[in-house]
Amino acid sequence: MNMKPLVVVIGIILSLFAHSVLALGTGEKYYRVSSSDIISVFSGMTLSSINERTKDEALTYFAENGVVKQSIKSLNLERKGKWHAANNQLCLHWENKESEYCFDSILFHNDIFYLFKDGKIESSVTNGVEGDKTGF
Repeated sequence: MNMKPLVVVIGIILSLFAHSVLALGTGEKYYRVSSSDIISVFSGMTLSSINERTKDEALTYFAENGVVKQSIKSLNLERKGKWHAANNQLCLHWENKESEYCFDSILFHNDIFYLFKDGKIESSVTNGVEGDKTGF
């Protein structure tokens, strides 16, 4: 049995994970968040986040029934949609948008969730409170 393709795939996966961890800094322990973790931690919570690219702050409520609401005050934006977690990804499908947006992975470290898209940190979730605190 030729094990070379399997070894190459495992090497690529480990390299991507190491790159993600090292991109965050010091080599301390980061935990990859699974789909079930996403559901259990995010469901019923309003999370405060910062978009790393735009620096916009958002409040996002993840209802237990799969509804998502988001308020971004700096953009005067309020939007609703649906959310789910599958394949260790968090996916959002906003109303009036044709396709859903999925984060590739989520890492957890020092009470912060780092949401990755295309190998880069897209958003950092800094805290959360129970219930809908989006204000609309």
